[in-house]
Amino acid sequence: MAGSAVVLGYLIGTGNPKLAVIATVGLIGLAGFVIAYFAKPIETVLACWLLLMTQQWIVGVTHVSALKKFDVPLLGILWAITVFHYAKRRPPGRLFIYVPLAGALVAGISSAIVNRVPPRLWIEAAFLDNKIWLGLMIGLLLPWTPEGIERMTKVLIGGGVFVGVIALGDFLFGNTFRSLLALPIDTQINRTERGGLRVAKSIFVNPALLSSMEFLVLGLVLARLVYARRRYDILWMAIITLGGLVSLRLKSVVGNVGSFAVVLLMRPKAFGRRMGSFLIFGVAGAIAVGVLLAGATTATVAKYSTDAAPRTKLTSTAFEIAQDQFPFGAGFGRFGSQPAEDRYSPVYYQYGLNTSYGLSPTDGRFLHDTTWATVIGEFGAVGAAFMAGGLLFLGVYLLRLALRREGDYHIPMLALAAVCNVVAVTVDSLGRPALFDSFTVLTVGLIVGTAMNAQLVYRTPRVQDAPVAALGGRAS
Repeated sequence: MAGSAVVLGYLIGTGNPKLAVIATVGLIGLAGFVIAYFAKPIETVLACWLLLMTQQWIVGVTHVSALKKFDVPLLGILWAITVFHYAKRRPPGRLFIYVPLAGALVAGISSAIVNRVPPRLWIEAAFLDNKIWLGLMIGLLLPWTPEGIERMTKVLIGGGVFVGVIALGDFLFGNTFRSLLALPIDTQINRTERGGLRVAKSIFVNPALLSSMEFLVLGLVLARLVYARRRYDILWMAIITLGGLVSLRLKSVVGNVGSFAVVLLMRPKAFGRRMGSFLIFGVAGAIAVGVLLAGATTATVAKYSTDAAPRTKLTSTAFEIAQDQFPFGAGFGRFGSQPAEDRYSPVYYQYGLNTSYGLSPTDGRFLHDTTWATVIGEFGAVGAAFMAGGLLFLGVYLLRLALRREGDYHIPMLALAAVCNVVAVTVDSLGRPALFDSFTVLTVGLIVGTAMNAQLVYRTPRVQDAPVAALGGRAS
């Protein structure tokens, strides 16, 4: 409060009363946030997750453009407080997060120094380009309890069902449904490149985020389904799956198939037993949806497989940069990242991208369109190896946990959900900057973090008990 008074007095004295009020409200809000976090860390982080989930909806309803970027400081504050308060925690597997982060930072910063990137630029990009590891650190270091994990599961699955229901309404009824929820009216109801079908966006402005959220949450539902099915889990699974598919994105199909494939390969008998007769209807429904999306999928593959596609040009140029400057890259803030778009990078002129569609200074809509072009181009070969290797080894570590048959059943259950998540976010990263998206990385961080802490949370083996109350589940 004293700090707020000082700021308020200074800004009023310099003739900025409006800014003074905004700054004071912000400081008071920050103080309240910190107090809430220290009192209820799990609940506070879940509240932030819900806030990020509804961010685009809030912006659309309030028309406050400043809210479009509040996710970045929010994630930064969450990470800083979590690291400061829980840095002494030593959960298993932490090196699978710390080592890739350190390697990526060293590679990116070294590349930036070699290429004389301004410090302010590469510091900003170093944070934005490593969001995936920051999100994982938040989930890893939180003081999880059985009650906290159950609450996290209910919130994430509930959020997925909520978004899925709105997506289905959006797909079936279009702007009539969107206007009831104060959602922005979609002026492109029927897109020829999507087979003439209506593209559902739910509460998001971009259908890509809808598909991403749904197949990330899907892994959590499937894991609970095979270990401790609740009464409505099959319904939740159907809503979340269909809600993602009506975004008409190719990666939604691939991501959903990947999650189901992981569960079927690792727990085939349990999945069949839990699904029962619903499995037949599920297969029939999957075939029907596949036929429905065939045209959209074919059009998407054709669109992005051409050499003239901006995403293809960006990726091929990233490999050129990594080869030309081996073992370095262009450096943080110079290629494919948000800072490189905000302050149009000279590297784009150097490689002739300034005249390409969607990559020019006047039309840069595809400059920040994918993940790995940024990683390869900015981090260089070594940094990209740390990023890709980090995800690979993290996935292998989680896979080993999921295959465990001794100890408490929560451990393999949460690990199975986390494996689905790593597969899904990897698929997602091929089609959009998923590893740099605050909402996506926090979702992955929460699910993976609980899996890596499960050995500490569930120390007493309960393998002989009936699987009741598992993540809020009940015996089937």
